[in-house]
This record gives sequence, C-alpha cells and structure tokens, in this order.
Amino acid sequence: MKIWQVAAYSVCSATFSSISHRYLGTLMDRIGRRPVIVFSRVAMSISPLVYAFATSWLHIFMAEVILGVGMGAWMSSSPTYIVDLASEELRATYLATNTTIFGTSAFIGSLVGGYMTDNLFAVEGSFEGINLGLLISAALRFSTGLIYLKVYETFPRHRIAQTQK
Repeated sequence: MKIWQVAAYSVCSATFSSISHRYLGTLMDRIGRRPVIVFSRVAMSISPLVYAFATSWLHIFMAEVILGVGMGAWMSSSPTYIVDLASEELRATYLATNTTIFGTSAFIGSLVGGYMTDNLFAVEGSFEGINLGLLISAALRFSTGLIYLKVYETFPRHRIAQTQK
C-alpha cells in the first residue's frame, strides 16, 4: 500500500466516527443504549474480516467506513451507558475505570494477538499467518460483541415506547 492510502484509512475512519456521533446519540434516545452498544462491538469485527479477504485497497477503505461508524457508536453509547448506571457522585470514577480497562485490554489484546500472529508467520508463511490472526480477531470481536446482548438496558422502556410513537 502507498502512504496516502494508509492516511486515507485513518482519515476515513475518524471522519465517519465523528459524523456518526450525532445520529447515534439520537438513535440511542429512541431505541435504547444496548442495541447501539451491540452494533458497535459487532461492527468492529467486520474490519479484520475484510482485511483478511480484501483484494483491493477500496475494500479496506469501505471496512474503515464501517469501523468508523462502529467506533462512533461505541464512543457515544459506552459513556452514556456508564453514566446511566453510576450514581451521581461516582460517574467520573466509573468513566475513568472503564477507559483504563478498555485501553489496557486493547493493549494486551494487540500484544497477545501480535505474538500469536508472529508465531503463525513462522509456521504458515506471512499471508496465511496474518489472515488466520485477522480471522481469530474477527471471531473474538463478534462473539464478545454478542455478549453485550445480555447487559441491562439503562434507558427506561417507557421512554423507548414514547419516542417510537
């Protein structure tokens, strides 16, 4: 890939994340927090899946669009969900704890995934090793995203019904 293509991915993802914030916030107030959280986490699984099978940089560009919307959904829904759960005096503590856990788990996941993929390179060859690492990442992201179907919905049902009328 050329440098401008890598830069385009970054700009694309960030742009779609920023644009989607406003609309996803409104959507959360209509359908609740949980569906947006589930969407955000499941959408994150599309990116490594596309990376594994992409035959053109445009495929990856489109995956970055979806990733951007998924990140926008996560950044809108996660803090809102946490603030809804926390008592007023503990909201900042809950948000700080969530951010710390999210950052730490992303770092550890990337580190472990990198080591696993690097070891798969030696055994399977570069493309097969990377693709297997990406497929494992997609499966883990998808399955952990579905776990959020079990979380408590913090947006009151009567408010969901009112906004749908």
